Amino acid sequence: MEDVADENISPATVSNLERGVSHVKQEKMYYLLDKLGISIDKLPELIIDQKEEFEREKFNLFTIESLRDNGFPELALEKLNQMQLEDQHPLAAYAYLIKGKCSTV
Repeated sequence: MEDVADENISPATVSNLERGVSHVKQEKMYYLLDKLGISIDKLPELIIDQKEEFEREKFNLFTIESLRDNGFPELALEKLNQMQLEDQHPLAAYAYLIKGKCSTV
């Protein structure tokens, strides 16, 4: 947030846009999109792509958890480490849960 914030858009406004807070002025959204080099026409496509990627990652985690549950904790940990989810990723807690379950076997 701090990387894209400047004198025209605050870190709080960037955060509000990321979270979908509705009280942000439309011109701030357009300003941020322009600053990031994103065309408003491409926004729906980017959102769909991001949602599809999220669903793939969620399915991968489910598959990894199934490996663990079926007696393959080492393979599950290997696959989990290959995913390399960042701590701030929305599925990070699920990944840590699986990792913890693998360690208890």
